[in-house]
Amino acid sequence: MQESEWPHRVAVGLSPLTRDTWAHLAWTVDRTNQVMKVYKNGVYENQQNIAILGTNAVTGNDALNFGIAATGSPFSGSLDNIAVYDFVLQPADIQARCKADTGTGTCP
Repeated sequence: MQESEWPHRVAVGLSPLTRDTWAHLAWTVDRTNQVMKVYKNGVYENQQNIAILGTNAVTGNDALNFGIAATGSPFSGSLDNIAVYDFVLQPADIQARCKADTGTGTCP
């Protein structure tokens, strides 16, 4: 993360996705503890310190973008079942949502 990108861009890396295969992805933003975490298929993968963002809440006028690579190029795939919560999901919540979203009771 670069300070020049504040406050609009924060990226947290994760392991590569498999082409032509759905994946359940979840990001949590905990402004109190200043950390963003990413989960893939219900499993914690990585985190990023977001102290640069401060503790200000996102307002209703701010844009929320999905699927933009660090290079600025758009994601060429499909996004489904996007949800935004006003609280930080815990690992057990993410695991449960992953299982529910697949319809099989298991994460991919």
